[in-house]
Amino acid sequence: EDWGDHEYRVTAVYEEGESEPSNMVYVNLLNNPPAAFQLVAPADESWFTIDSSNMDQQVAFIWTPSGDEDGDAIDYTIIIWDEIGGGGDTTLSETAVFIDYSEFADYQIYHNAGVVNYAWTVIADDGYESTEASGGPRSFTVDVSSLIVPPDTTYLGISYSDGFPGDTVTVSVWAELGFDMYSFEMAIAGYDGSPLTFLDADTMDTMMPSSWLFEYSEDETGGIIITAGAGAESVTGDGDLFHLTFIVDSEIGENEWVELFIEGVAFNENESLITITEVGGILILGYGDVSGNGSVTAFDASLILQYLIGDIELNEGQMSAGDVTQDESLSALDASIVLQYVVGLIDGLPYDGGMNLAAGGEILIPSGSATPGELFQVPILLDQGNNVRSIEMEISYDPDVLIYHSVSWNESLTGLTLMDSHDGGAIKVSAAGTEAMEPGSITLGWIEFEMMGTFDDYQTTITLSRSRLNENEILTDGPSGVYTNALLVVDEWGHGGVPVVFALGQNFPNPFNPSTLIRYQLPQEAKVTINIYDMMGRTVRNLVRSETQIAGYRQVMWNATNDLGQPVSAGVYLYVIQAGEFKDTKKMVLMK
Repeated sequence: EDWGDHEYRVTAVYEEGESEPSNMVYVNLLNNPPAAFQLVAPADESWFTIDSSNMDQQVAFIWTPSGDEDGDAIDYTIIIWDEIGGGGDTTLSETAVFIDYSEFADYQIYHNAGVVNYAWTVIADDGYESTEASGGPRSFTVDVSSLIVPPDTTYLGISYSDGFPGDTVTVSVWAELGFDMYSFEMAIAGYDGSPLTFLDADTMDTMMPSSWLFEYSEDETGGIIITAGAGAESVTGDGDLFHLTFIVDSEIGENEWVELFIEGVAFNENESLITITEVGGILILGYGDVSGNGSVTAFDASLILQYLIGDIELNEGQMSAGDVTQDESLSALDASIVLQYVVGLIDGLPYDGGMNLAAGGEILIPSGSATPGELFQVPILLDQGNNVRSIEMEISYDPDVLIYHSVSWNESLTGLTLMDSHDGGAIKVSAAGTEAMEPGSITLGWIEFEMMGTFDDYQTTITLSRSRLNENEILTDGPSGVYTNALLVVDEWGHGGVPVVFALGQNFPNPFNPSTLIRYQLPQEAKVTINIYDMMGRTVRNLVRSETQIAGYRQVMWNATNDLGQPVSAGVYLYVIQAGEFKDTKKMVLMK
């Protein structure tokens, strides 16, 4: 900006000419720069050592706030540069920046620089002038030497696998070779005294050429496998060298981890080659222990339910551990059996029978009517349920017509653990309990949708696309609920279409607890206000606030709360509608 003193005169310009200049006006433009501020952390000449154990930590760059006498907004720019020649800056309104250790590590590893000196400072700017922090620039050093891999380095490791008691399990020995390998020797150890018995080794489908010789043997203790390979054709690159196969002792009943490691490595008799080895091993799985932590808890049942609704992924071993009914599928019933084992209703896993696991009943989605632009609830019904211990279902709908808001469950289902997820046009649900549900029919829950205000078709469909009770047969493309457009379709109860007169209906249900629907009809577009009052005439809730609505049959729900979202006490309440010139009042009763 052009700060300082300025002089101005004003003249009027006409078609015939220009007037005499006005008197002189003096203007002084003055801006105060941001006030002084200081760097706080890290301290000057700080040293950060980064290795594989602390990569999740951060460097915190902090400074005191500046001020501006003119009231201008202040932005801060932190500038960081290094001796390699790199650098960068970030502008923000806060007084701190946190940079992951991993960012420094990735940068220095890329430049093959173990120790790098950095400098940093901060500049405050009010849009016109700037002020640099006092005490800067400061320096700091980052040491990632332990993460820098020497150029002549070979990686060698063992893969992971898992299996149940009695299974045959295979792991692979892999290598990342940056040189031409003509021979190798190595030993695999760690299984001595474990539930594993070595069976054999092979090179099928590995990087080793078929012309190579490969031999192996187990030492006298039966706890070390000695291997060797050689050939006239060189081997390089990444891949498996050979596979090892073990048999798991059938007597083991709980999770056990057997770690396998490599020792005595030699390549081409090259003693200068650096070899970094990584351990692997075999997890011997126990039924029900889906998490693989060595014990069976309610969390393992939760993992099954989370998998069934698509919130998490489980590997093959986890799925096998969770299949406690041994029907070769993972179901909510497996979660139920795990919960029953945890609370002592079942003595052991896998489940060996003795209980009727067949379920009766059917899940239904009823039909109804909805008004475009408004919320409505879709019940989920269990019809004639019998011996239901677990439920799985997936409900699909058209997301171009319906907007999903929430799903709520019947509070009487206290014995069930319910989980649900929503993704696009699908709602997935899984539920399991330690006991069978009470026989009979019940509303499991309600899905709240909003019908698009622009929807001008006659109907849309909500479908039970997949369902399963216990471990009954999985049902697909099941019952559907058809929801008609209440502005276009008149059903047998008179809902829909365009009414002839204004009217306010009696709420339903009445008496009610905890919510009720207030129905009204508009023969023409009108500005609508609906308020709830107590018997003293005090306003309790503004349900509809001077909202312009088109003609049609409408309804609004009141959940017995005031405008602050607080529950109100039981008693008689008045609800009043004002729609254009139309006004009406009715009573309703809240029971507790």
